[in-house]
Amino acid sequence: MTASDFADRFDYDPDNDLLGEGGFGKIFKAWDNVRNEFIALKMSKVQTGMEEFSLLSEYERVRHLEHPNIARYMDCQRIKLPGIGTHDIALMKHYEHGNLSQLLGKHVLTLAQKQKIIDGLLEGIAYLHKLKPLIIHSDLKPSNILIVERRGFFIPLITDFGISRQAKVDDKSYVTNTVGAGTYAYAAPEQWEAKELRPNADLWSFAIIAIYVWFNGKKLPFRSDDISIATESGRIEYMKRVVALDFIPDLKELPENYRRMIDACLVVNPQARVRNVDELHARIKLAVVENATIEEATQILPKSKKPVRPQLAAMDEKTSIMPKEKVAAPIVPVDSVKPEIRPEPAPPAPKSNKIKWIAASMIAVGSIGGGLAWYNSRPATPQMAAPAAIIAEPVKPPVKDTVVMARPKVTKVETPPEKPEPEKIKKAPAIEKAKVPDTKAVYHVVEDLPRFPGGTGAMNAWLATHLKTPEAAERSFVSGVVRLSFIVNTDGTRQDIQVVKKLGYGCDEEAIRLLKTMPDWIPGRTSGRTVRVRHTIGITFE
Repeated sequence: MTASDFADRFDYDPDNDLLGEGGFGKIFKAWDNVRNEFIALKMSKVQTGMEEFSLLSEYERVRHLEHPNIARYMDCQRIKLPGIGTHDIALMKHYEHGNLSQLLGKHVLTLAQKQKIIDGLLEGIAYLHKLKPLIIHSDLKPSNILIVERRGFFIPLITDFGISRQAKVDDKSYVTNTVGAGTYAYAAPEQWEAKELRPNADLWSFAIIAIYVWFNGKKLPFRSDDISIATESGRIEYMKRVVALDFIPDLKELPENYRRMIDACLVVNPQARVRNVDELHARIKLAVVENATIEEATQILPKSKKPVRPQLAAMDEKTSIMPKEKVAAPIVPVDSVKPEIRPEPAPPAPKSNKIKWIAASMIAVGSIGGGLAWYNSRPATPQMAAPAAIIAEPVKPPVKDTVVMARPKVTKVETPPEKPEPEKIKKAPAIEKAKVPDTKAVYHVVEDLPRFPGGTGAMNAWLATHLKTPEAAERSFVSGVVRLSFIVNTDGTRQDIQVVKKLGYGCDEEAIRLLKTMPDWIPGRTSGRTVRVRHTIGITFE
């Protein structure tokens, strides 16, 4: 496709038809004159030396994917457009509801709709991780999840595989995280330090999105909405909260299985975190079985059927409230009737003894109470110490008319004074050896950030002298900020320069040129040593 073919085929307004914008290009709603329908047109500037992470490379990596929860590109071609350089142009179906973030901004989801989105997202992740080689998305966030509606439910479609990685299938496989750390609010902690990247980094992002969906886009863990993650200080504060697991919203509203999923995924250490989706489901099933076993074992009164005794029927007959009708007995000759021999009833116990026993008990109780009252009200004497307790022997019937209280004899026992224990010598706590920073690793959080010689003011003065606005930007009256991410080495040189926020019209290339020609920076330091640090700056074009 040539530049003229592109202009003839697609009809869109760059100012009014912009659907979204990210680090890997802009997306427009355009009318396709060949398909005769609206499509999503994604345009990404090709960066010299970064072809591996271009839009065309992404298309080649994911065009064979087929799953209900994975978005697919229709086509992608590389075209040289006059005035703005070479671009990758990708075509995708236009989704009316946009992405997950836009959906939650317009709709309040039902419980069933939330479950459909979370389950679909997890199924899509499981599909990517079971491929050979598997795909680690590494940038899962609401803006990278498109939404399609079907019979009252919303189906999530994972998209934007620009910084995805491929790895071997075994669980120990990992890839080097060399480009960015995704979006900080959703990225796993190991992505900040450019450490080894495993598939369960996507499960950390999944847990954050799950909370985001259940609270309908109103809450995120670690209070990321009250700080500016776009600034270096904001990112450092956010990292501290994540490492300390500071503030996770109350998850009582969530079903039990989703709460367990989030607990298994939000683990800072990737080696202790659940490894994959299959293991996650297995843990949930095991927890359900264990809960059922515990509940069964802790029943207080198990239900059981007791056999009915035959004596109950006779008892019911004797204790009937209403007398039964009398039935005339058959006439029997007197001679044939044998006298019935009944045992004589035992004589009733004399009532007088029972009455005497009750009276004696009342007298004994009264005597004990009176004795205690007298003993407590008497004046204290130095010779007599207060008894620890008074124990009265139980009264056994029959009892005499008078109960005598005997005052217990208490002997004062003097205890020798305690010898003071010798003071224990407290040992000084062992001093832990401070960890020596790795000068080869790339840090995101350090004590002293790298800086331009002379500070921000000196850098702005240098940029004002050396910045050259591209002709295409001047002709189109373009203004804005190009944000660059790069590594400052221990000698102050810069490397691995990436454009994380593009402006186009030649401004991105000019910003890279400026950063490369700057004088050596003052490197970052931590724990008293100079280290390599990934840093971010913005260059303004007016």
